[in-house]
Amino acid sequence: MIDWSELEPYQNDKRRSFEELCYQIAKRLYGEMGRFTPIDDSGGGDGVEFYLTFPNGDQWGWQAKFYHPQERLSYSNRKQSIISSLKKSCETHPRLKKWFLCTPTNFTPRKRRSQGEQVWFDNTLHQSIPPNMDVDLEHWGDSALNNWLSEPRFRGKLHYFFGELELDLDWFKRQFDKQMAGVGEKFDSSLHTETNVDAEIHALLADEKFVEQITESIEKLEEELADLKDAVDNLNNPVQKDIEWDVTKKEKVADAAKSLQNVLIKTIDQFKQAEELLNKKMLFETQAINWEFVIKRLEDALKTYRTVIDESDISKIKYIGESEYKERILDDTKWLVHRPDSIIANLLDDFLYYDRCVLINKSNLNILGDAGIGKTHIACNICENRLENGLPALFVRGSQFTTDQLITGQLQGLLDIPSSRSWNEFLQALSAAAEAYQTRIPLIIDGLNESTHNGAFSKIWKNGLEGFVHEIAQVKNVVLITTCRKSYKKAIWDDEFPPNCVYAEGFNTDEIKQEAIDKHFDAYKIKADPTGTTLAHFQHPIYLKIFCENKNPTRETEVDIPVGDQTLFEIFDEYLEQCNREVCKRLGLHPNTTIVHSTLDKMAEYLWEHRSRDIPFEDLIYLVDGLPRNELDWQSSKTHAIESEGLLLIYRDWSGDTEVVRFTFDLLGGYLIARYLVQQILNHGKVFFRRVVLNVFGEERKNLHPILSNIRRFLVTLFPEKIRHFWGNFWRSKTAHPMYEDIGRCLAALFPIETGEYLYDLTKNKIARYFSICALFEISPQYVNTDCINKISHIFLKKPDSRRPLLELAESTVGHPGHRFDVIFWSKQLSAL
Repeated sequence: MIDWSELEPYQNDKRRSFEELCYQIAKRLYGEMGRFTPIDDSGGGDGVEFYLTFPNGDQWGWQAKFYHPQERLSYSNRKQSIISSLKKSCETHPRLKKWFLCTPTNFTPRKRRSQGEQVWFDNTLHQSIPPNMDVDLEHWGDSALNNWLSEPRFRGKLHYFFGELELDLDWFKRQFDKQMAGVGEKFDSSLHTETNVDAEIHALLADEKFVEQITESIEKLEEELADLKDAVDNLNNPVQKDIEWDVTKKEKVADAAKSLQNVLIKTIDQFKQAEELLNKKMLFETQAINWEFVIKRLEDALKTYRTVIDESDISKIKYIGESEYKERILDDTKWLVHRPDSIIANLLDDFLYYDRCVLINKSNLNILGDAGIGKTHIACNICENRLENGLPALFVRGSQFTTDQLITGQLQGLLDIPSSRSWNEFLQALSAAAEAYQTRIPLIIDGLNESTHNGAFSKIWKNGLEGFVHEIAQVKNVVLITTCRKSYKKAIWDDEFPPNCVYAEGFNTDEIKQEAIDKHFDAYKIKADPTGTTLAHFQHPIYLKIFCENKNPTRETEVDIPVGDQTLFEIFDEYLEQCNREVCKRLGLHPNTTIVHSTLDKMAEYLWEHRSRDIPFEDLIYLVDGLPRNELDWQSSKTHAIESEGLLLIYRDWSGDTEVVRFTFDLLGGYLIARYLVQQILNHGKVFFRRVVLNVFGEERKNLHPILSNIRRFLVTLFPEKIRHFWGNFWRSKTAHPMYEDIGRCLAALFPIETGEYLYDLTKNKIARYFSICALFEISPQYVNTDCINKISHIFLKKPDSRRPLLELAESTVGHPGHRFDVIFWSKQLSAL
């Protein structure tokens, strides 16, 4: 039996919680019969908490009275309150056919000397119904509510409203705070700039910002409708003098254009309906709109119009006059025919909101992107923003998945779900919470590619993600959002394109980039004119962050700096110098003491030799300070100084049952490891290394000299052989380092700077060559020689599949006068095609 004293408050009010419980039960029982409408009773109410409207207009209404702990109707003035509610219901709902009274207790039966509550309800209360209305009265009491909540279909609601796991907003906030402790400097809400990915998430969650998108879309659609109406009117007007156009064919074209206009009007009406429903917090009714049909109807109308144009053969329209403007007049007439087609085609091509509306009924979204492009920032921001606005959300870091257990089993531990509750019961409780908050609850797993098992990339997503997504889809309005490096697409989804996928591309438009720059420069008190090549790097969020940290880390006073043409790796070096000075200052050392450099070099060596992306914290302490933690004065230790400085370098985390340290940004970690490796290469000799590369990758050789075997292992570990094609998706093999992508990118850039050699000349390995080609667009132009220019020209002219990727790489150089790959270079290449 239900213990009503255990009812969890909703919005700090048990009365509201009881109302919500009754609402969810009623919707589950009768939701297929019509449309439910909740009532905000802050303005006095209308006699019911919610009501059901049938297709014929008849209505049922529910009134909930949480009489607890004093249970009897004789207490205070309860019977009069119920009578008032019934009268108000009949007054405001003239088509009311049934009225439900919900209380947490059963009514008392007839007593010997007085009426029982049930008799009062059946007889006396019924007299309050107006004579001109026929309304049935029904009571939901303790027995009825207990019976429903004991059924499996209501199990989630039972756990949400009465469970030991209190899924209130504080619980969601605690979970978020716990996960954020491991995110560190990766997230600063004040610096977040929304991109197309944020817009996709807003659509998936059908939140207030999605409503804003719909409002903007309606405005644009109505502008286009005005143009379309003008085009239809022109088609209905008489043709210009001296134009010969078959009247019947002209009328068919005009009629088809009118039909196209009518479909666009219906489309706008559908958007307005969605806007109205979402503004009323009627999410579930909005989801009933068939957006696929709305889109297809407009597409089909456009196809029909094009068919009519083809059948009308407008090429036979003639001008029989003598005007010297004959060709222009003919073109203008034919344009009248093509104009409606152009208006609708542009709408379908240019407006992503069509696709976004479909997301309102999807159960998951997969966000793919490169390292440091802002995936974690997007995930954290959406979660924090919702919690601040009183809406639930869950955020879990992918790096927390460190065993071969099922995804659900690991999540139960990470989210502190009691072992007495199954995962399905938890999902059902989440679904009940979503219904209570009238929203969709996102479960965000950030960084699938960071999940490891025994030091290698975990197979839990490849083996279990599809089934996990299916489980999520079985419950209403709980949605899964994942982020992942796009290079891991093959390792998780095989050759399939991830369903409901969107790519994070950083600050990929001038408008978004400018907003991000303004926010960062304002926060860091930087006064600068962001022009030149460096602007292209600002598309990458990590670079903008490190640039600002490097130029004005204290933010105490405004600094006026030129934004020059430094490369990404030069900024890294400057930033490391700044970090080193800060730590030396903290420890009272000379600013030229290389404490940070030496620590990072040791970390780089450890991560390379141990083929890992993290270092046990105890091992790091020994590497940095030369003593175990229990023998250190921790407050004055170098490790503590580096960790406590709040730098964008390293952060502590839990992995399995031990504390570890990771680089905050993988790309910076890859750069440091690559820098360590270049030094090792130089120690062995450039000529020797070149000969080894040429021999090892030319063919398989038996009985290699031990030194050659080590070099081969080095290269195979860094650059796995598996690759689809030169510009295709590649993935990490069992022999690859878990950070090979970042290490490879940076090594390819550092190698020519330090040795004068280019990896694409030294090996046939396709991934090494890929990184090496890309590096030419990242390094300083002084290291791009004539052979490099000829190399890019040859690839562009001889390999058509390479042209688009090369032009995308060139976005960072084409606008920089004097660069080897500037606009003049690309103009020559295009002219040579």
